Amino acid sequence: MKIFAGYLLVVNLISLALMGLDKLRAVRRRRRIPEQVLLTLAALGGSIGTLAGMYLFRHKTRKKRFSVGIPIILVLQIAVLFFVYRSISRYRGSASAVVRQELAQIQDLDDAVISGFITDQTLQNGSASPTVSSTSASEAMSLFFSHFSYEILSEKTSGQTATVTVAVTNIDTHQLARDMCLAITKNRIQSSFKSSYDTAAAAAATDYYYLLKKTLRENEYELQTTQADFRLGYTNGEWHILVDSQLQDELVSGFSTWINDPYLLSAQEVLELYLEGFGSLDADGWLGYLDMSDIFSTYSPNYATELDHLYTSQISKYYDWSVLSCQVTGDTATARINIDSIDMPHVISYYRQALLDYASTTESITSDSVTLADTAASLLIDAINEHSQALSQQLTVTLENDGTAWQMVIDDAFIDAVMGSMDSALAILRDSDS
Repeated sequence: MKIFAGYLLVVNLISLALMGLDKLRAVRRRRRIPEQVLLTLAALGGSIGTLAGMYLFRHKTRKKRFSVGIPIILVLQIAVLFFVYRSISRYRGSASAVVRQELAQIQDLDDAVISGFITDQTLQNGSASPTVSSTSASEAMSLFFSHFSYEILSEKTSGQTATVTVAVTNIDTHQLARDMCLAITKNRIQSSFKSSYDTAAAAAATDYYYLLKKTLRENEYELQTTQADFRLGYTNGEWHILVDSQLQDELVSGFSTWINDPYLLSAQEVLELYLEGFGSLDADGWLGYLDMSDIFSTYSPNYATELDHLYTSQISKYYDWSVLSCQVTGDTATARINIDSIDMPHVISYYRQALLDYASTTESITSDSVTLADTAASLLIDAINEHSQALSQQLTVTLENDGTAWQMVIDDAFIDAVMGSMDSALAILRDSDS
């Protein structure tokens, strides 16, 4: 026990130190410590040091592999340690008897037991840093193990060591991990759209234990049986389970491995989530995302706000999308997509003529600057109301996988497409000025 406690202390101090060193190297733009090294140390027992380093040094808190993976690894490690060490010094006999006692504790989990090993552990969002209640975590873990069962298959003993092979039956963790990644990615994308005008929604979107609980409640999963090998050592007249990252992952049927797989979701699946996310924006959402006011630079004190809202409401009305193709080469994906939006060149053509007609009147000569600005904005409002129609455009977009997940590169061409080919529309106005 003392040796194991000493090992945990050392590995966590090393993990904490490496997180600080990696942050320092990042600031100084020097060669970085590979993420796989940091994750391996966390899996080998240094998850507390890694998690402490993330928020002490404000490092890697935005990467799903760390912000989601490390807390999950930590909770699972605590759970396994809790079950393993509850029986140490209490049970004597065969290695199988010790393993059976530990598995029975998992099978009989309730909220009180979960609260005992989660204690005051919390999760933090990388941006808003909300606190996640232990209740959400315990409820999620109870649902996760609600169908857990086991069967002892064999026991092989050789001197002071033993291996007990167990058939573990639980839900399909591969599908659960996919559903969780879809939920996490969808919420991350939508919260990034809303962060500029809805900080509460952005914070709530990253409560990962809530998402796990919600996913487990909303979906039914087939049961699957996997194998776990318990390695035990015999000391002081008792068998002791030797806990390692492999055993922890086997007890949760590989969930830790799946949830941290950056390629679990395809590039096209992630692209579709981005495009759906844009489709969830209403007029105010588009205004918040574009982060613009007086979009058409009318300088109208009375109509600029109304014009902005009308324009973004038309974007929301006409926006539609489809993915035509998606090709992946290594960590880069290129997709051909079709985007529907308001046809701004069509609108501006009518607006241009209305401006020319107004410019030929006496009123346009005698009016002050405020009246001219209001009139121009009013004419554009009429043009949008009377001449809006859909415009379909095909364009190429890129996605990149940074080793944690696929990310869509949102460039000027994409923004111009969803705004209804604004560049072409403005070119029509420039032609009229000339």
